[in-house]
Amino acid sequence: MNNRKLLNKTVILIFSIAITIIIISFIGLFVTLWARSNKPDTNIDKETVEIYEELHNSNPDFAFNISIKDTDIDYPVMYTPNEPEKYLHMDINGKYSIDGLPFIDERCTLKPRSDNLLIYGHNMQDGTMFTSLVAYEDKAYYLEHPIIVIENNEVLEEYQILSTFYDRVYYQDETVYKFYNFIDADSESDFNDNIDILKAKAIYDSGITAEYGDNLISLVTCTYQVDNGRFVVVAKKVKEIRMVDKDSAKTI
Repeated sequence: MNNRKLLNKTVILIFSIAITIIIISFIGLFVTLWARSNKPDTNIDKETVEIYEELHNSNPDFAFNISIKDTDIDYPVMYTPNEPEKYLHMDINGKYSIDGLPFIDERCTLKPRSDNLLIYGHNMQDGTMFTSLVAYEDKAYYLEHPIIVIENNEVLEEYQILSTFYDRVYYQDETVYKFYNFIDADSESDFNDNIDILKAKAIYDSGITAEYGDNLISLVTCTYQVDNGRFVVVAKKVKEIRMVDKDSAKTI
């Protein structure tokens, strides 16, 4: 009888150890697969990097290219803090263009990077520039196009949209929240307060939020539902691939 009890205990112990090993193995496999899925893409098109280098060399106002897959948005973004609206109606070659080019708010800085880069672009009748941003009022469209890409000869960054909403430009004496004044947070609590307001303004819940230290971009275009109307798409950086050697196109 004692031998049988001992045998049963031994079998149970072996079975428990086997189950534990299997569980640990599955956990290890899950962690490995998660790490691989979140590892940055190590392939940067060297030719693309060279194109952006040439573009920046020919026009130092070029900050980066912005694009959204399967949309018409794929444009150079300009930065001229000493001449804020230089590209309101100018192309990258310095010639007049009714379309102009997307440009960064002059109050923003690139080095060091502002918490929230405000990027303005026209809402054109022919559907160019930032016109298609307004399609983000439909959640189905957001689900099909959740990622915004910015890239230049130094870095490629992906941003996931967290809030889309209608708003307007307010008079100076109006004591309301003005989304376009959120560029650099004074503190962690200030950052969090801004995020809470931006998410509260959202037409729908994207399921995405941001934490203090995250980099944001806000794409802004004109709308006509009210005087000085605007449509805004706010997104946070979720991925970065930085060039360290243009000849070998390695990344970190």
